[in-house]
Amino acid sequence: MSGITKLYRRDNQPYAQIPNAAIRNPRLTPNAFRLLAYLMSHQDGYNLTYGQIERETSLGRFAINGAIQILTKEGWLEVKETRDELTGQYGPKSWTVFDPTSPTVGNSTAVQSTVEQPTDNKKTTIREEHLEKKYPQDKLEEEFLEFWKHYPRKVEKLAAQRAFRKALEVATSQNIIEGVIRLANDPNLPPKQYIPHPATWLHGGGWENEPYPERVLSAEEAKQKAEAERLARRERERELVKAEQARLRLEEEEARQRAEAVKKCQHGRVAVICPKCVVTKLQHDTDTTQHQNPDSH
Repeated sequence: MSGITKLYRRDNQPYAQIPNAAIRNPRLTPNAFRLLAYLMSHQDGYNLTYGQIERETSLGRFAINGAIQILTKEGWLEVKETRDELTGQYGPKSWTVFDPTSPTVGNSTAVQSTVEQPTDNKKTTIREEHLEKKYPQDKLEEEFLEFWKHYPRKVEKLAAQRAFRKALEVATSQNIIEGVIRLANDPNLPPKQYIPHPATWLHGGGWENEPYPERVLSAEEAKQKAEAERLARRERERELVKAEQARLRLEEEEARQRAEAVKKCQHGRVAVICPKCVVTKLQHDTDTTQHQNPDSH
């Protein structure tokens, strides 16, 4: 069966009901919660495409895939490929939404706080122990420093450390660091004062964000960019002139050497190999030596 299937409620309301446990789950990033709410807004059996999800949620393909991973890990979602038995062609994906919450969390009222429940405290302790096993203190510090090295706006380091530790509950350090490297290398990165604080970026699941859209430059920025491009062109032109001059000097030197190599003597032969010129030169060298050393007679 393709399309959306919600296993925990009937589709008899024209609005979506979001379980309290999903709203209060700190491990669901904003993108994951956005996708869950979007899926729950459709009727059972409704066929979806990635293109439609992108258009109606503003999530990109990378963000959607990251949200699917988190929802699947947390037990909220199962996505499967469908295939036509006759043609063998793949059809729309099957999206099954579950309710993995316990009765205590699922039935809590709006005025109750799940943090006060003993079961939640126990879950937090288990999660902390798991995190400490996966990331001992020295490794956690090493991974955070790698993140900090790449983040383009270094403010509120202690808050960033706490947020980084929290983010490791829903993502791996590799995913986070790859995301921050993409951010740092984004050609459309805004001025530093407009970049989120690192803690804010981590709390919001920033490693799943799409690249910044190409931004419109201000008049001053456009002027600076044009000046930089003009200086870069001038420098390239200088380098081309230097290279051309060097090429011409090399050609002249090669031509001079070739001319000397084929220089003709008075006998009409190449001077360096003419027998008469060679004998004359030897005789001249001998006479010169005897004149300089008269005692040699």
